[in-house]
Amino acid sequence: MSNPPLNAAGSGAVRVAHNSAYMLISQVLSKLAAFGGVILLARYLDVADFGTYALAIAVIGIISLVNELGFNQLSVREIARDHDTVAAYVTNTILVKLVLASLALLAAAGLFTFTGMAPDSRSIILVFIVALIPLGAFHSLVAVMQGVERMGYLALVSFLSEAVRLALAAGVLIAGYRLVPLAWSYAASCVISLVIAWVMLRRLGCRLTAVPSWSLMRTMIAQSLPFLFYGAFFFIYFKIDLIMLAAMKSDEDVGTYAAAFRLMESLMFIPAAIMGAVFPGLARITVASRGSLLSASRRTLRYMAMIGIPVGFGTAVLAGRIVPFLFGDAYLASVLPLQILIWSLVLTFLSCICPVSLTSINRQSLNVVVTGSGIAVNVGLNLFLIPRYSAIGASIATVLTELVAGALYLWFFKRHIGSLGLVRLAVRPVAAAAVMTTVLLALPFLPLGMLVVLGAAIYTAMLFITRALGRTDLEFLARLLKPALAEREA
Repeated sequence: MSNPPLNAAGSGAVRVAHNSAYMLISQVLSKLAAFGGVILLARYLDVADFGTYALAIAVIGIISLVNELGFNQLSVREIARDHDTVAAYVTNTILVKLVLASLALLAAAGLFTFTGMAPDSRSIILVFIVALIPLGAFHSLVAVMQGVERMGYLALVSFLSEAVRLALAAGVLIAGYRLVPLAWSYAASCVISLVIAWVMLRRLGCRLTAVPSWSLMRTMIAQSLPFLFYGAFFFIYFKIDLIMLAAMKSDEDVGTYAAAFRLMESLMFIPAAIMGAVFPGLARITVASRGSLLSASRRTLRYMAMIGIPVGFGTAVLAGRIVPFLFGDAYLASVLPLQILIWSLVLTFLSCICPVSLTSINRQSLNVVVTGSGIAVNVGLNLFLIPRYSAIGASIATVLTELVAGALYLWFFKRHIGSLGLVRLAVRPVAAAAVMTTVLLALPFLPLGMLVVLGAAIYTAMLFITRALGRTDLEFLARLLKPALAEREA
């Protein structure tokens, strides 16, 4: 690869902030498009069909984890350290993913011969497995953009990908088609997304092909396994609930839980985007100074707490207005599950810096420990709670699992890097959110949009009053808003 000027975004904290801004803009636009698709599904499908489609997505999530094999995170880390590895990682990861997707397709076709799964579910899953071939290659190319910190390109590609997916799905649903054609529209969008990403990287001057290396493939597989288990952890406590609900309850119960989960998941992009932008920088900082890593992690956690805590309070208060507004009265049963589930997102905000920082110091194997603990807690709680409380039980299990995982991550972080001081960092945002919540509860007669805006304004004002935000933060924001060229000259 002839390296393009990959460091044009600036340096240090401002560089990470610029990358985070790009990632957030990308994810906001992408998730708006994706969430538009969720609303279309809820409006055009009944609750049972919505549950069937959600179940198929959950099942394919398991297969996708194995197909991706943790290669994407590994590629980001290694490419961030050495841009000349781009071609080798792209070529070898795509080849391995192609083989794994082909094996998954054959295995699924054989397995379905001996199971009683409904025909629609079976067909959707097979189509999704076919889609893993272009999707896996697309993710490998996205990992390159993240690794070389071209977040502007990544933002554009992510948005275009979701926009194409939404447009195709809308066309299928509006034309009167249902589940299986909808799945094929998803597969077509994966192919189009792959082409877009390839064109973008070629415009950057990246060389994307190299001679396959069996030795590199073996090394990558060995090094990526901790990333695989880490990804499995997030899938288990976020997705296995749907599968267990389907096994123990009805499609309507699955649809009720899926609606609440998708609303919560629609906000998960915020920590994911910020961590995606922070990761390459932390991988570089680690090489120079463990103290710098601790300082950067604390700063990140401070802002994550200020963003995540009001999301939990606000959603819990307004869930009874949000669910019928978006999905209709048929999904009123999703209100309480959403009010519970949203706290798992808050816990994610408060702990997500830990796995990223641990990975940056090559301690990703600790993520496997958390993975195993999370699986045991989540499955055990679901077995106990789902038969008794259905979707509400699954929601409680998800939150408790995230609580256990977060506690473990904080402990590992303190042991290997240092204390984050979470309680001290969270006290003022909690106080500000409590004031916001009190005002929202006192004004239930206001329109939903006005309540959201008012709540955000009150919370922001309280952050300044409690000095959770101060002059240093404003100065940092001013630096962030300067043009990138001015930053480079400084």
